[in-house]
Amino acid sequence: MLSHVLLVGTNTTYTTLLRYRLETTLSVELKQVDTGREALSAINKATTLVVVAPTLPDGDGLQLIASMRAGWNDVPILLMVHPEETEVAHEALAHGATDVVVAGRTDLDRMEWWIGQSRSNTTTVAPPVAPPSSLALVGDSLAIRRTRSHLRHAQQTDTPVLFWAESGLEPEAWARRLHEGSPRANAPFVAFDGAVLSDQAVSDSLFGTADTPGACTRAEAGTLFIDNVSLLPPDVQRTLCTLAQTGILPAHAGRTEAPFPARLVFSTFHSPKELANNASFSTDLYDLIAQHVISLPALRTRTEDLLLIAQQLLRDKTRSAPGDPISFSVPAMKYLMEYDWPGNYRELESAIDRGLRTAHGFELTVADLFPHEDDENLPENAPAMPVGASDHTPPTTDSAPSEKQPPMSSTDKEHESDAPSDAPSRSLFDLQALTVSAVDSPPPDTPPKTRRKTPLERVAVRAPDAIIPMGELQILAIEHALDVCEGDIKQAARALGIPPATISHVASHLTSDRTTPP
Repeated sequence: MLSHVLLVGTNTTYTTLLRYRLETTLSVELKQVDTGREALSAINKATTLVVVAPTLPDGDGLQLIASMRAGWNDVPILLMVHPEETEVAHEALAHGATDVVVAGRTDLDRMEWWIGQSRSNTTTVAPPVAPPSSLALVGDSLAIRRTRSHLRHAQQTDTPVLFWAESGLEPEAWARRLHEGSPRANAPFVAFDGAVLSDQAVSDSLFGTADTPGACTRAEAGTLFIDNVSLLPPDVQRTLCTLAQTGILPAHAGRTEAPFPARLVFSTFHSPKELANNASFSTDLYDLIAQHVISLPALRTRTEDLLLIAQQLLRDKTRSAPGDPISFSVPAMKYLMEYDWPGNYRELESAIDRGLRTAHGFELTVADLFPHEDDENLPENAPAMPVGASDHTPPTTDSAPSEKQPPMSSTDKEHESDAPSDAPSRSLFDLQALTVSAVDSPPPDTPPKTRRKTPLERVAVRAPDAIIPMGELQILAIEHALDVCEGDIKQAARALGIPPATISHVASHLTSDRTTPP
C-alpha cells in the first residue's frame, strides 16, 4: 500500500503545490478531504502525515486533532495556522498536534522531516497532552523503556536502590516515581542532598537533633532519597549503613535512639566501579547499595525522545503571545538530535532559554540555540558553526565531519562545481514568491492584463480535477524558480535539486516564448 499524506480542509491551490514535491520526490500520495468525518475514515496505517485546517465544515480542527490522536498516536499531525495565531498554535499542541505549519507557505522541509520521522520510527511524534512532573520521564525509546522496567521491578521490593546518573538527569524525579509506584506511596517522600552542606550540617539535617527532626524522621514509613551519596562524609556513610541494616536511627546531638521504618534510595554520578575503587567510600555501604543499581539513560542515548522533550520544554516556557516561538526550524531539529548534550536536560533547557531571548518569529533556529558569534555560549562539543553559516547549515563536528553526512552520489559530484557553495538550500515552494495570499486566498479568475500570469496562477485557475502532465509541471517549476531566482540558473538548479543543464535547456525556450504576451 502506497503511503499517503492526508490533507483536511485545505484549499485546492495548497494541494496542487504539495503534490508536485511530495509525490515526485518522496513517493507519497496526497489525499484531500473536506470534513473531519471524512478524515477519520481516511486515516490508516499507510498515513505518514496529516495536515489539518483550523476550521472545517463539520467542526473544529482542534477537536479533530484530539480525536485522531486518541487512535493514531504514531502519526504526525500538523495544524495550519496564520503567523499571528500563536495562541491557537499552543492550543493545538495541547490537543495533541505534533507541530504547526504557517499558512502562506507550504513548508515542504518541515513536512518532509515529519514524514521521514514517521517512516523510520526514530522519534515519538505525539507530544504528551498532560506531561509528567518531570520531562526526564517523557518518551518511549528503548533506553527509557528498559529503565521503566527496572523501576517496576524495584517498586515490588523494599531493598535500598542506587540510581546512577550523569549530571543533569534528575534522579530525584525517578526516585519519586519509584516511591509513587510502591506500597509506600501514601507515606512521605523526603529528598536530601548533603553535597552543599558542611559535614556537621549534613549529620544534623539528616539525623536530626533534640530540637529539630531530621530527614530520617520526617520520612516516617515512606521513602528517604539521598542525592550525591558519594559526597557524604565517611562517618555519615557508616551511620547510613548501620541504619539500613538494623532499622534503628542512632542517637545523635541530644536525640535518643529511634526506629527507622523508611526505605532508603540513593543516587550518585559516580559509576559503581568508581565507587568500589574509591577508598573514601564506605565498603559496607557500597556492598549494601550495589545490589540494586538502576542506570539512568543519558539524553544522547534517547534520540527518539529528544525532540519530544525539547518541544515540551519550549511549550512550557512560552506564553502563547503573538511573536512567541512555537516550534524549532528543521535545521534546528536536526541539530538538537545530533548533539551529544553532556549536560543532559539542564543543558537543553539552558539552550532553549538562551534561544527564547533572541528568537524572532515562530521558530527557534540553530543560531538562537547556539549563537556561533558568541563562542563563550557555545558548548565545547557543539558542532562547529562556521562564520556566516545560516540556519540551513547542517551541524558537523571538527573531529569527524564526514560521519554526520551521507556519502555523495556520482550525480552530486558531477554538479557540485556548478552550484554556488554559499547559496542556502531552499525548497521550491518555500521561495519568496509564495506569499500568504497565494495559498490562503483563491487566485483571481483573470489576472490583470498588464502583467503575465505566474506559473502558480496558471496552475490555480485550472479545474480542481484537472490532470497536469508531469513534463508540463516540470517546466512550470523551472519557470517559477527562474522568476524567483531572477534568472540565476545555478541558484534555480540548487533550489530545485536538478542539473543546471536542464535549467539552461528549458530557459532557452522560455526566453523565446516570453517575447509574445499570453
